[in-house]
This record gives sequence, structure tokens and C-alpha cells, in this order.
Amino acid sequence: MKILLTRSKIDSLETSKILREKMWDFEIAPLIDVKKTYRFKKFIGVDVIMFTSKNGIRYFDDKNILFNKNLRIFAVGSGTKKLLEETGVSNVFDSDGDLKELKKKITRFLKSGMKVLHPTSNIVEESLMDFFSNYGCDYFPVECYRSNMKNIYPEIFKKFIKTNKNGIITLYSSRTARSFCNEIIKFNLDRYCFAKKFVVISETVKNELRGLNIGKIFIADKPNEKNMIKTLMTVFGSGEKK
Repeated sequence: MKILLTRSKIDSLETSKILREKMWDFEIAPLIDVKKTYRFKKFIGVDVIMFTSKNGIRYFDDKNILFNKNLRIFAVGSGTKKLLEETGVSNVFDSDGDLKELKKKITRFLKSGMKVLHPTSNIVEESLMDFFSNYGCDYFPVECYRSNMKNIYPEIFKKFIKTNKNGIITLYSSRTARSFCNEIIKFNLDRYCFAKKFVVISETVKNELRGLNIGKIFIADKPNEKNMIKTLMTVFGSGEKK
């Protein structure tokens, strides 16, 4: 069995290293295109900074702010925390891969009048704006990158769907799942999906696939890279270049 990696190119390459170590065969066909948009701006008086993805770290240029000892830094997921630590930041609070859990953890640190900085994409989380407003905090989402639904390697994508009857498709986000559905419909590939196995990061991502005639869907126990890989290993065993 071969695995199709559909994340952005940089994330798919990182995942491929793990799969290669575990002897899995794979193809990389990103369905999300991520581009940096951030223009450097110095932020003063920030009390809290939060990262909900690794891209927020990669494309946020004002790294010096992260070494302010009075700043509280929060991250969604162990992978995001690890990337922060690789930049030299040690005092990071993280949730277990879930924005809902991050809200619970960050609540006890919030005080009215605090400034919360959120390096993120062009897509604003309305729920976060309401959340911080309820605590009297000023929330500043800063666009660092744009995430567009785009099939980077359409020929690789089509070949995988057509020729890997029992292939495994991994989907790490709702936008990636939406992009996947768009491409399946565009290229009239729905009939090839039924025998496929899908490993998705959450129930929300699974729901994005409802319109397709697809095979079995397996959901990671927790919404992070570690548990996605764990699900692959648990359900399908070791890779051994199947």
C-alpha cells in the first residue's frame, strides 16, 4: 500500500522523512499552496503570542519578540511547540493539538487589557476574536502567509488515485479535504475512491468528505502529526514498502 501526502510541500516533506524511516512507500501531491505575505513590523507591549500552526512560526519574521521573558507563548500541537523550541524558545505552553484545549489552557493567564498577538494566515478565526473579546483582551491576528487550495502536482495526484487501488490518503486539515474533493470532482475520479483508505486528523475533516463515494475513514485519536502516524501504524502495521 502506498500513502498519498496532501499537505503543503514543506509539511509533506517533513512527514515523508518519518514514513521513510518506517519503510512506507509514498507520493507527495500537495493540495495546499502556502506563500509568505508578512512584512516586518515591530510589535511593542504584547503580553501573549499564540501560534496555531507551524507556518505562523516559519513566516513570522520578528523572532526577537519571542525571547521577551515577560511574554507568554502558546502553541497548538507538539509539532508547533517543537518548531518553536528549535528556534531557541523554551518557555512554551502547548495544547495537545487542539484549539479548544488551547483556549482552556490560556484562560487562566488572561487579564483584561492584555494584548494577544497571533501570527496566522489570511483566514481569520472569528471564534478567537470573540473568545479574547469576552476576556477584555485586544486580539491582533497578523497575516504571515496565505493558504490557497491548489493541486501542485496534478499528474501525480491523478495517477495515484487511478492506479493505487488500495492506496491510503492522509488529510490533515479541512481546507486540504475540501481541495481534495474539488480535484476528485474536477477530474471525474470519484469511482476510484471507494477502495481507498483515508486517515484524517479530526471528525471535522471527515465531514468534508461526505459528498464523495469513498472507502473506510480512520480518525486520529488526537489532532496532531504524532497521532496521524500512530493511526497509520495501528491500522495498517509497519510499512515495509507495501
